Amino acid sequence: MFRSHIIIQKHLLFLICLFALSFCSSAQSQSTNEVEHDTSSLVRKDSVNRLLKYNAAYLELGGSISLGMSINYNFYFFRQEKFRVGARIGGGIAADGFFSAPAGLIGICFETGARAGHFESGFVIAKVFDGGEFFASIPFGYNYQQPGRLFFMRLTFTPIIFSEGIFPLAGISFGSGF
Repeated sequence: MFRSHIIIQKHLLFLICLFALSFCSSAQSQSTNEVEHDTSSLVRKDSVNRLLKYNAAYLELGGSISLGMSINYNFYFFRQEKFRVGARIGGGIAADGFFSAPAGLIGICFETGARAGHFESGFVIAKVFDGGEFFASIPFGYNYQQPGRLFFMRLTFTPIIFSEGIFPLAGISFGSGF
């Protein structure tokens, strides 16, 4: 039974990587076409992209560490006109109604869109320090950050993947881009 969970997790990780690569290739081909055909709108959209912040610090309720809360930091290291990739690190309290314990998380996030509202997806691995349990989540949802402003908000659906199965959760985050 344990071996089948490892195989499922490997297939899931492969699908996530494939999903990320398809986003990269479509974003790159679309920006190449816009450079050739419509340079005036590219300048306008690029100025919006420059106003989006490279960093975000936020408080997440629910989400990637079960029913608890966490403080997170995102750094966006790859940016194109309609696509950003970032790394995420955080820590907080994991809770499930019966216990609570300190937890840490690390992940990668992908955002698409050139306006204030973005689609966000990613992959997060978390560790509960008390019990030593690792689990993964695949958050996806809506990310709002108005260009040039500091306010940052996320609404996500976050299925948590445990060794026993998948547990669907949701999260809400508030913070600041800088």
